[in-house]
Amino acid sequence: MSFPSSSTTPASAPDAVAATTLARVLEAVTEDAVFAIGQGLPTGELEQLGKRRHDAYANLVAGRPAASFWRDYDAHYLALVRSLAPIHTMSHLPMADLFATKLTLEVGARGLRSLFSSKPSDKDVQRVKRVGTLAARVLRTVFSADGALRPDESLQLAAFVHGLGLGAEDEQALLAEQPVDANEYELYGDIDPQHPRAIVRGAWLAATVDGVDEREDALVRRIAAKLGIAEPEVETMRSEVTSQVERRKYVGFAALDAVRYVLSGAEPERTKALSLAVGALLLPELHREEGLGPIRHEVPVALGKRHKNLSDSGRSLVLALAWAAALGDDPSLATRAVRRTRHERLGQDLGLDGTKLRAEVDRYVAETLAPFAHELVTP
Repeated sequence: MSFPSSSTTPASAPDAVAATTLARVLEAVTEDAVFAIGQGLPTGELEQLGKRRHDAYANLVAGRPAASFWRDYDAHYLALVRSLAPIHTMSHLPMADLFATKLTLEVGARGLRSLFSSKPSDKDVQRVKRVGTLAARVLRTVFSADGALRPDESLQLAAFVHGLGLGAEDEQALLAEQPVDANEYELYGDIDPQHPRAIVRGAWLAATVDGVDEREDALVRRIAAKLGIAEPEVETMRSEVTSQVERRKYVGFAALDAVRYVLSGAEPERTKALSLAVGALLLPELHREEGLGPIRHEVPVALGKRHKNLSDSGRSLVLALAWAAALGDDPSLATRAVRRTRHERLGQDLGLDGTKLRAEVDRYVAETLAPFAHELVTP
């Protein structure tokens, strides 16, 4: 008995075109997941991100370009901050605690108004502009206390302002402002009691990520006094932020090792670029060169229980992020099996079973791709 000879499906065949398009969407979906997980979004809540990023994925299906995490980091960062602002507090972004108080127009209409319109009320718009403007001015002033804004500081400022959800004209006007003296800061009108504390905490975070110098220390304390925060609470916040940044450093180091280990054997340039983007996302500026050096010099990575000091949440973040990264280049079944084995060994090294995290990431990716597959695959 003879069998038909095997042949590849022509690239122009409908299913091949659908698969190629879905591969682009897959890359975007997993990159977005890497970003969101890196900001602390639990894998079980990724569905919220998928809903907010649906239009970006639809643009890819339609053949329009979209920002990429590792090809166009800054544009991708801004887009993801705006998507995450109403659903998750981004602990790495100065002033993002304000988003948790619904200080973003991305939330849309609230209360009874939401039954009739998705547009925020004029009152909400003015509230976001008023408090958001003060927070942005504080952020710019702290960043500029030790000199002109560096690229990373400019990005952080732009990301916070973008996350407010203001119109393009208001956003550009706010970004074009010059530093405002702290003596002119004032919170007025209907103030959420959480806002002054969130602003001062954000100021400490802005100062701490590259190391607090005496000018920044004095400035943050002067801002806190202006906003009515007592000195003991100011000191407590500084201590908490310092610990937070230190924890972030160790998570960042572990995540870089995890991505490089699980993606061993993948296309080198993509892996390197993706790893550098993960480092830019997770590592505080003060520790970035230390973490990125081995990548730039192509130092091999190996497991060795070097990340024992991570908390359970830190281990979960690292494992979930690494698995999302492992899926982005649409690996074959055989390659996926290799990467799963590496991921299992990574979990053993970290002391945490990653089975559930893999399943949650897999489910999120499959459910996010499914509507586009139904659209693309012909009967």
